[in-house]
Amino acid sequence: MFDVIFNRILSFKNISTKNSTPSFIRDFIYSQLSLLLFLFVCFLITPIVVFTNEGVSAFGVNIQTIVPYAIGYFLCSYFLGRSVKYMIHDGEPYKLIFYAINSIAILFIALVFTPYAINTPFNWIHTIISTLLFLIELGLAIYLISFSKKKFINILLIIGQILSGIIAMFSVNPSSVTPGGLDLLLQGEVLFQLFFVSIILNTLSKYKFNYIN
Repeated sequence: MFDVIFNRILSFKNISTKNSTPSFIRDFIYSQLSLLLFLFVCFLITPIVVFTNEGVSAFGVNIQTIVPYAIGYFLCSYFLGRSVKYMIHDGEPYKLIFYAINSIAILFIALVFTPYAINTPFNWIHTIISTLLFLIELGLAIYLISFSKKKFINILLIIGQILSGIIAMFSVNPSSVTPGGLDLLLQGEVLFQLFFVSIILNTLSKYKFNYIN
């Protein structure tokens, strides 16, 4: 059912495909929809998190939302890993994208298993993993726009991604980072991810990969 829906959606964009929808784009979309859907479920359960400045990870330490939070992250990781599983380009693995996406998938799983509220070491580990995720996604986005034909649009998207990352950064323990710091951690994180997804779709949706079935 999902395949039929997304094949029709992507067909409007004239995407060059094998079996209607390229495997990478299809599974990448699945990964992000899974993540956003279950985060929205978490929000419906505990909307107060949006106003506590604890970020998306707060859903992972709340007994009411830990299950949908974990499911969303696990599904996101699964589909990300599957999206590049059969990716080849001219007979050779498209290595940077392959390793970057796989690293992102692993880091999403690692975030689930390092709830920051357990103790200080877990908090530091969780922060390091989050930072690595931020840097890899930003680095991959910058790399992709370097050979994109839609440079103006993608430059605007990367600026948006960087600004949302800055918002998130200055919302982490805002009083200790800077006087009058921001309280928009969750909003910054979600915007950062949405800009990243937009760059991926805008740069790779028409890129001709070969796939092994």
